[in-house]
Amino acid sequence: MLNFTFKYSFIDGKSRYTKQYNDNLANAVTGSTVAHASEFTRTPYSTVERMFKSYLNNVKPQICAETLELSKNTERLIIGSDDFAIRKGHSYNTGIHDLRNETLLHFVKGRKLNDLREDKEKILRFMIYSQL
Repeated sequence: MLNFTFKYSFIDGKSRYTKQYNDNLANAVTGSTVAHASEFTRTPYSTVERMFKSYLNNVKPQICAETLELSKNTERLIIGSDDFAIRKGHSYNTGIHDLRNETLLHFVKGRKLNDLREDKEKILRFMIYSQL
């Protein structure tokens, strides 16, 4: 028995969607919600969520590097902190923000003082790194 396969550059193996469709779907979620993009594109929620998470994993390092570089080059940097809920009444997280450039610099799971103390090493490494 002989099998012939051909690999196309515009689609990943065992995928139903082209790479361009994946990119367009990820852009549709940006500034919206997964539920809204799913309904708008008539694509299953789990598919949109998976594609968007994949997109974020690819883009996140570049965005983080740009944000840190912008903050390092800012004169009179203003840093603020804010706690926010992931879901109402559930777990809270704390964000460390560059208020002058309106960007998120660091993310701490939890909002209590002990949570911040446990994450202190990461914050100190971040502050030292940002001064280099």
